Amino acid sequence: MYYWYIRVHLCLICIIHNTIECFELDLSNQEIQDIFNIIVPIGTQKIDISNNSLASIPFDFFINMPRFEELNIASNNIENISDFAFWNLSSLTDLNLEDNCIKVIKENTLKGLVNLRNLFLMGNNIHMIEATSLYDLYKLEKLDLDKNELSFLPENVSDPSAPLINLIRVTYGYNNIQNLTADVFENINAAIYLCLRGNEIEELPNNSFARLINLRALILQHNKLQVIYEKSLQGLRNLIYLDLWSNFISYIEEKSFYDLHKLKELYIQGNDLISLPCNLFNPLNPPVEILHVWYSYNKIKNIPKNCLQCTVRRLNLTENNVKNITNFAFSNMSCLHQVDVSKNELTVINRNTLKGLISVYLLNLENNMINFIEDQSFYDLINLHRLILSQNELTI
Repeated sequence: MYYWYIRVHLCLICIIHNTIECFELDLSNQEIQDIFNIIVPIGTQKIDISNNSLASIPFDFFINMPRFEELNIASNNIENISDFAFWNLSSLTDLNLEDNCIKVIKENTLKGLVNLRNLFLMGNNIHMIEATSLYDLYKLEKLDLDKNELSFLPENVSDPSAPLINLIRVTYGYNNIQNLTADVFENINAAIYLCLRGNEIEELPNNSFARLINLRALILQHNKLQVIYEKSLQGLRNLIYLDLWSNFISYIEEKSFYDLHKLKELYIQGNDLISLPCNLFNPLNPPVEILHVWYSYNKIKNIPKNCLQCTVRRLNLTENNVKNITNFAFSNMSCLHQVDVSKNELTVINRNTLKGLISVYLLNLENNMINFIEDQSFYDLINLHRLILSQNELTI
C-alpha cells in the first residue's frame, strides 16, 4: 500500500485502481468552481481546497469521507453551507472557512462535528450565529470570528448541559459589537484568551467577565470605552494581560482592579486620562506584582503620591501633559526598574521628586522643558545606569 502526497494541477482528479491511498490532498489555487469536480482518494485525512472559486457546500459531498481530520476551504466565494453539510465528518478536528462570504451560521450548519477542536471563520460577512449552532462542538478549543459583521455577541449557542469546557481561545476582533451582557460568556468559562479588539463597545457592565475565572488575556483595544467601573472587571482573578489601548477612557473608578491579583501587564495608552488613577489595586500583603504599566499617549497632567498600590517593574508615561510630579510620588515604588516620563511638560526636578526609586536603572526625562534640577535630586537612584535628559532647557 502506498501513501502519496498529491498536488493537483487539474480540476478533476482521476484515481487509478484502489491501491492508492492518499493521506494529504492539496487542491489549493486550482480555480475549482464546482466541488463535485473533486474526487477524493480513499482514506484522505487532510484536504486543502483553499483559494478556489467554490460558492457553496452541499449537504451530500462529504457523506462518504468519515476519516477527514483537517479541512481547509478558506478563500473561496462560499456564501451558503447546506444544513448537515459536515454531518458525517465526526473525525474532523480542524475546519478553516476563513475569507469567504458566509453571512449566517445556522442551527444545523456545524452539526456532527463532535471532535472539532479548531474553527476558523475570520474574514466572512457573518452577522448572526443562531442559537444552539455550537451544540455539537463540545470539544472546541479555538474559535476565530475576527473581521465579520457581528453587532452583538451570540448567546445560547452551546448546550447548557454540555458547555464549551474546552474552549480556551475566542476572538471576536474587528466586528461591530456595541454591547455586552452580564451572561454572554456564561458557557465559555474555560477561556484563557479573549479578544474583542476593534469593535464599538462603549461600556463594560458590572460583572461582564465574572464567569471567566480562568482568563489570562483580555484584549479590548480599539473600542469606544469611556469609563472602567469598579465592577467592570470583577472576577478576573487569574488575568495576566489586560489591553485597554486606544479607547476613550477618561476615568477609572477606584478598586477597578481589586480582583486582578495576578496581573503582569497593563496597557492603557492612547486614552483620554487627565489624571493618573489611584487606589486601583487591592492593598494586599504582598502587593500585586506587575511587570509593565503603560499610560503613554494620554492627557495626564500630574503624578500624585502613592498612585500605584502595587509593585511595578516598568512604568511608561511618555507623550502626556505631565507638568508636575508630586514630592514623594514614587516613595512606595522601590521595585521600579524603568521609568519613562519623556515628551511631557516637566520644568523642575525637586529634591524629593524621585525619592524612593532605589532600584531604577533607566530614567528617561528627555523632551520636556526642564530648566532646573535641585541638588541631591538623584541621591536615591543608587542603581541608575542610564539617565536621559536630552532636548530639555537646561543650561550649565
